[in-house]
Amino acid sequence: MSDAREVNITSRIRGDHVGWRCMGQWTYDDYFPCGEMIEMANDMCTLCGKERDVGDEALDSDEMVIGRLVARDNAGNEMWGYFPRVNGVSHG
Repeated sequence: MSDAREVNITSRIRGDHVGWRCMGQWTYDDYFPCGEMIEMANDMCTLCGKERDVGDEALDSDEMVIGRLVARDNAGNEMWGYFPRVNGVSHG
């Protein structure tokens, strides 16, 4: 069964993956995600201080969501789930 939301799960950072969006909860009511956009070189959110973790979004240079962090082991190894590309554009 094919699903447009299928992802390619890998530990390798895809070439167009240049940043991430923090989805940590920083409000008292926990209803709104942080939403800060951070370069991949940084693994801590510059706004709320949360470490990059499962659920954070993968961003390309246009700040478009191209995937999500789907797993992180105790050693800190990350597994990213990337949306398929159609005509060079990620769709998820």
